[in-house]
Amino acid sequence: MIGFLSRHRKPIFIGTVVAFLLGIFVFFGLGSSSSYGSVGEVRGQKLSDKIFTLQVNKMTSQLRDSGVEINSMIRKGVYQQVFQSMVVDELFYQEAQKAGLVVTDFEVAAEIQNTPAFLDEGRFSPRAYVQTISSEFGMSPHEYESWRKYQRLVAKYREYLMTNVKVTPDEIGALLKAAGIKADDKKAGSFMTEIVRTKYTAIANYMLTQLVKGDEVKSYVEKRFRLSEAGEE
Repeated sequence: MIGFLSRHRKPIFIGTVVAFLLGIFVFFGLGSSSSYGSVGEVRGQKLSDKIFTLQVNKMTSQLRDSGVEINSMIRKGVYQQVFQSMVVDELFYQEAQKAGLVVTDFEVAAEIQNTPAFLDEGRFSPRAYVQTISSEFGMSPHEYESWRKYQRLVAKYREYLMTNVKVTPDEIGALLKAAGIKADDKKAGSFMTEIVRTKYTAIANYMLTQLVKGDEVKSYVEKRFRLSEAGEE
């Protein structure tokens, strides 16, 4: 990938995708109680303990920086939220593959070469890249690039869902009327965006509810949390 990056130095603007937060699932208590390098499974695919730890540490640090006292209850909440997010990501990743969506090496290279932390005097630096991902993420270039490709495919699927949300004229009219907004009102445009977001969230929630039925999701987080509290990690 580093060689690939050095051959493609033109700036490429990466489009933003809609942020998506879900809190409808509580996974503590699901599945077995042994992890061995993973914090859970989704349809047989293991969820990385390394990524889980990175995300837990990041969220905990952000809470601490904002003045939140990190106690046992807060830590357990962080564990839950990070695990939920990883389950959603894995489900979306698998669905993206089924839908035929792909992320190319070029897309990942473009993202990496435009990441400020990897630049030296405005240019991509292989040395800064390797040093940063090693110190900040504990990853090799291969691990980091695989992780970024994974995350970009998840983002593509979220965007794919959003662009395929259809709102009928009848739905629009009924919702505008219920909100007391006329079609030619200046507020109608922003309200329309919220309508699409709301429907998208409802569709995504329903889809995820169907996907996690049965034993498709296993969690080892409760044991992970107990070991952490006992100081055995």
